[in-house]
Amino acid sequence: MLVMTRAAGESVLIGDDLLTVVRVTPSVRIAVREGRTRRTHQFRGGNYKTNQSLSIGSCRVVLMAVARKEVTLGFDAPKSVVIVRSELLPLDETSNPDPDQR
Repeated sequence: MLVMTRAAGESVLIGDDLLTVVRVTPSVRIAVREGRTRRTHQFRGGNYKTNQSLSIGSCRVVLMAVARKEVTLGFDAPKSVVIVRSELLPLDETSNPDPDQR
């Protein structure tokens, strides 16, 4: 299981799907984009270590802990599924224009 901490607004790429932490308090809300489909999942309650989870493709995402401004998520997936923090992804060409095109 891969474990990482995410704050509100931060994302994780799971294969071709994108998971984004929308809100941390008072309850945790996560948005998932699977292809063209978007859905949200909300974890409720004060005891987050009850193995609450959601599935994204062949990956199970477990809410492990909640702090003031961030959540700790566990990702249980086959080795063939690539899981990457969004800040490690390369910028696409439209968001980082060539200096000559400015």
